[in-house]
This record gives sequence, structure tokens and C-alpha cells, in this order.
Amino acid sequence: MQYIMQRIDSAAGKYNKENLPGGARALVINEERVDAVQPLLSLMRDIGSAHGGKTPGQVRPVLLNLHPDILPSGISAVVRCSRCAA
Repeated sequence: MQYIMQRIDSAAGKYNKENLPGGARALVINEERVDAVQPLLSLMRDIGSAHGGKTPGQVRPVLLNLHPDILPSGISAVVRCSRCAA
């Protein structure tokens, strides 16, 4: 799930079977991956609807920031991480 959410724009609802990317992204984002992420997209749509009509693309960063194995957005250096952890 972490890989899908971080690396594939389909987790933001950007791509679907009728709108697949071209170029280098087409090597990673194909119909199979778009199908695999549909249950997650449905859940993110439900969460977004319950919070003022947010889109999956708006819900995704919040879910990533809440995941214990993923650093919050904006933390880019070990020093900053240690300050946040203290």
C-alpha cells in the first residue's frame, strides 16, 4: 500500500482505465495497477465525503502523514526529525 500511495498517481484518482498515462509513467501505471487501487480510492472518497467533500488527492497526504512508517511532509533532514521526535 505504501508503494502504491507514494509512487502511483492513480491513488489520487488521477488515472483510470479510460485515462492511462503515456510515456515513462505508462511502464508503472497500467490497467492492472489502476484496478488494484480501486478499493483504496473508494475508501478515500468515502473519507473525503465525510470531511467536506475532499478528493482522494486531498485525503492521500493526510493518510500518508498518519502512517507510522512514513515521515510527515516537510521533514527532509535528520536534524529536523530528531527535533520533532523530542
